[in-house]
Amino acid sequence: MKQNLFLVFFLIFAIKSFSQDSKYSIESNYPILTKNTLLKEKYYGVIDLGFRGRFLRADRLNMGFHLNGSFFRHIENIKASSFKNLYIIQPKIYAEFNNSQKFRPLLGIGYSLMTYRKSGSVDDGVNLSVGFSYNITKVLFLQIQYDSIFWTEEFTDNRRNYLPVVHDSDNQILKLGIGYRL
Repeated sequence: MKQNLFLVFFLIFAIKSFSQDSKYSIESNYPILTKNTLLKEKYYGVIDLGFRGRFLRADRLNMGFHLNGSFFRHIENIKASSFKNLYIIQPKIYAEFNNSQKFRPLLGIGYSLMTYRKSGSVDDGVNLSVGFSYNITKVLFLQIQYDSIFWTEEFTDNRRNYLPVVHDSDNQILKLGIGYRL
């Protein structure tokens, strides 16, 4: 999997021209659950992949859409459980402040969907994010993003005890990664 991801980044890097004014970017992050909830006790982050598209460019502000998908694994080795893998999908609108050529703070608001493999359980809620990117070159950038997700309901599952009950109304994810402007 790592070799395929490297190959994709290499091909895109080799094919596309060097432009910081690109409307689109892709990113790969490492997600870390930060707030002390049952989700943090049961799951660890594997990868977060994202796509960003800009629809408005002003002198000091860019606005656009952002779509992320995070993948988490259960800490224990549960072979038969429906709740072995956790997926979080996050579409959002973002504003990026481009006061500097290198450093770009960003704010975002969106909606998050959280689901487990094979189970019908889905939870959702508002997602607020804050972060910044640092341009390494015209097309490569490093980024840090902090998402706070406010779930509308708690999970319950009366049939099995594998599903964690979320006692807190919010979860927080720190994402550290690298991105490429297409």
